[in-house]
Amino acid sequence: MVICPPVGSYNRNKSFAIVDFPDPLGPMHLVLPGIGEPVAYRLVSESRAVGKTLGQLNLRGRTGATVLAIQRGGESMSVPTAENVLRSDDVLALAGTQEAIAAAKEILEQAQE
Repeated sequence: MVICPPVGSYNRNKSFAIVDFPDPLGPMHLVLPGIGEPVAYRLVSESRAVGKTLGQLNLRGRTGATVLAIQRGGESMSVPTAENVLRSDDVLALAGTQEAIAAAKEILEQAQE
């Protein structure tokens, strides 16, 4: 469930809307309009990114892609920080150009040595 500003016409009696989304990335375009459609990426246990922080990976600096949120189990971390450690099976909400997202996926898909 996500609480967000209402979409469409303004209702004087309600300043926020409560919306249920089966897709954990579903509300991103409502919360952050103009970012385009976020892309979900699930980390596998073999990924070199598992156990590293977002700061260590520096995806935004290296690729231009931004991690908007992390879905972990039944919990969601909106606006993750550089200190967030990635775990196997985390679902990352990636935003950016197609090229930036492809480059970020390439980094995330690299297997551990």
